[in-house]
Amino acid sequence: MAHGDSVILHTPRLVLRPLIPADLDDVHSWAGNPSNTRYMSWGPNTFEETRAFLSSARVGFDFAVLLRGEDRVIGSCGIYPDKENDTGELGWILHMDHWQLGYGTELCGELIRYGFVDLKLRRICAPCAADNYGSYRVMERNGMRREALRVKAFWARVDMEWIDELEYAILAEEFFSEAVSVAGAGVGALDAEEEAPADTAVPPGLYQNNKVNQYEVLGFAKHSKSLEDVGVYKPLRSL
Repeated sequence: MAHGDSVILHTPRLVLRPLIPADLDDVHSWAGNPSNTRYMSWGPNTFEETRAFLSSARVGFDFAVLLRGEDRVIGSCGIYPDKENDTGELGWILHMDHWQLGYGTELCGELIRYGFVDLKLRRICAPCAADNYGSYRVMERNGMRREALRVKAFWARVDMEWIDELEYAILAEEFFSEAVSVAGAGVGALDAEEEAPADTAVPPGLYQNNKVNQYEVLGFAKHSKSLEDVGVYKPLRSL
């Protein structure tokens, strides 16, 4: 995962690496597109706004999304910890040419794994527009539960109207309990959405090249501090 001062994450089909200034054209191809940013709390961006985002991206928290073996950036994602409360919030966006291919489910699952296993968070959450079916299904497939519906709480910048907002979350003990359950049952590694029906919740982080070891999971739970109660709007955090 760690390479020098950088953090690189992998799923079966994706690489999540640090954002760099050279990603500007790829990132702006969706950040400046009203259809692509319809359910975001920012955008559509000017070229300079996208450049400013890239200059503020934080290694280990903001990631470019690439297909394995390719150089083109097809999205961005991130996890934004609140260190005081040991919680984190997820955010992501994919170029609309890559929607409905299961990439969102893969990257969300890996961010959840990274948040609990590497960042030692106790709770991870994410908001989304209630009309954004694709985003909330990504969260549901990764074991996140719907915790709140906020009526007309989100200003949709593209459509210029107030719309409803959903809040999803998952706790560390839920993540590790599911991971141990799957590992203990002898279930093989899952290719995200290929070996599980689309409406089946895929245990987060259980991917072909990122297997969960039940002993490592149990070891973390045993030696960590108490695991009590710990799409989407923030992939372009500063915009």
